[in-house]
Amino acid sequence: MSIFDFFSKKRANVYNSAFAFFNVPTRKNLDFQKAYLENEWIYSAINKKASAISTSKLRIFKKRGENKVEIDKHPALDLINRPNDFLTRIDFLFSISLYLDLVGEAFFLIDKKANELWALEPDKMEVISDEKNFINQYKYNGTQTFKSDQILHFKEMNPVNQWRGASPLKSASETIDADNAAKLWNLKFFENGAKPSNILKTKENLSRDAIETLKKQWSQFNENVRNAHKTAILPSGLEFESTTSQKEMDFVNLGNSARDRILAILGVPKEIIGLVENTNRSNAEASEYNFKKNTILPRLIKIAEKLTLDFLPVFDNSEGLYFEFDDPTPENIELELKKCQTLYDIGAISPNEIREKFGMKPREGGNEFFQKNLTNENEFGKLENEIKTNNED
Repeated sequence: MSIFDFFSKKRANVYNSAFAFFNVPTRKNLDFQKAYLENEWIYSAINKKASAISTSKLRIFKKRGENKVEIDKHPALDLINRPNDFLTRIDFLFSISLYLDLVGEAFFLIDKKANELWALEPDKMEVISDEKNFINQYKYNGTQTFKSDQILHFKEMNPVNQWRGASPLKSASETIDADNAAKLWNLKFFENGAKPSNILKTKENLSRDAIETLKKQWSQFNENVRNAHKTAILPSGLEFESTTSQKEMDFVNLGNSARDRILAILGVPKEIIGLVENTNRSNAEASEYNFKKNTILPRLIKIAEKLTLDFLPVFDNSEGLYFEFDDPTPENIELELKKCQTLYDIGAISPNEIREKFGMKPREGGNEFFQKNLTNENEFGKLENEIKTNNED
């Protein structure tokens, strides 16, 4: 038996047994798509990522020896710029990133005859393999079938199912549920204005059947977050005692903890979604740098590679061509200044060369190389302040 045969026959069992073993609740794609519309942290983070992806410049290059030459006109680029009469290039790239975060995969139909690209709903797509092909065809909505080269399938790696992607939000399922429940609990507090119930006391002796009936009725009408803070009417002889207050629930810290976990899973710093309390300019720039370098750039590389391997070959005369996004990473001024200072201190770079590196005009006498001594050890500090002031302007 080949390794391909093994995976073809075992993939369903591996997928199901893995989730059963770890006791992970099964959630459908629609649950995460719904979360995007209901949870502000998910919406904000995914929207920021997709916006950064969709506004990045995509180009086609051709290899020429060790160099590369940009190809300004190409039908593949034209189709991405206008996928169909209803989508733009920004819509196309935005939806790829959106679906990757929500459900872990994105599907697009390549209609070469009509020269169009159409987004397909991932939860309606079935990936079909056979004994000869890792992916033989795709079935959409239970009726339409497409050859493997008709579908662009972007996906995040899934350790238990190589045919399908995995949403990063799966690992945050309980955090998302808890965050939504806490918000709903608070909402019910203001809607109903009553205290939560925790203990029912009575001096009477109740039979086991009476206790079970009372517990069942109380759970039905008073438990669950959607019943929080509703008015309860107690039978004669019963006393109500509240053991939990809104303050004791510590919703602020719970909410901040859930927010931070969700943002971390999606790779989005707090400053990127506008939470700038106790943040200075330096921290904000560092957050943007890390976001662009460690979150956006890897996804751009993934998308460009997929387009190169599975989309460009659809078009004639595409050998040696490849897609590439412009690097969105902003210049890290602090890091570049440290590099410059190292070279400056050993006389390997002049002040004017440093000024040129940061887009500044040269100064008279700035071409002389620095020789560090006790009388001029603060010279680089003056140049550093000049560069930072120029950057702020």
